[in-house]
Amino acid sequence: MNDFLKITTRRLPSGRFQVRFATRGLDRNFYGYLLTDSRTPVSEVLEKIERHVHRAQHGASYFHRNLYALGKRPTHHEPIMMFKTPSPQEL
Repeated sequence: MNDFLKITTRRLPSGRFQVRFATRGLDRNFYGYLLTDSRTPVSEVLEKIERHVHRAQHGASYFHRNLYALGKRPTHHEPIMMFKTPSPQEL
């Protein structure tokens, strides 16, 4: 999927990095942000993004995974925000 993924980074005052990503050429495209630190290899960042994109494309409940489970189970939430890119018909 790396051919369909565009990323840019920005160093934050805290020393961490904000990674902005966008997918292209998929059935449903996404964009979002991931928070990481300087020790995280780029390959690991790409794997995290690909894993989330894959789950969002193939799981109908990806975007409400915590909606009905607040306070019921511990979550290992990765610091990522992801959104669907609107299609031209939705604009």
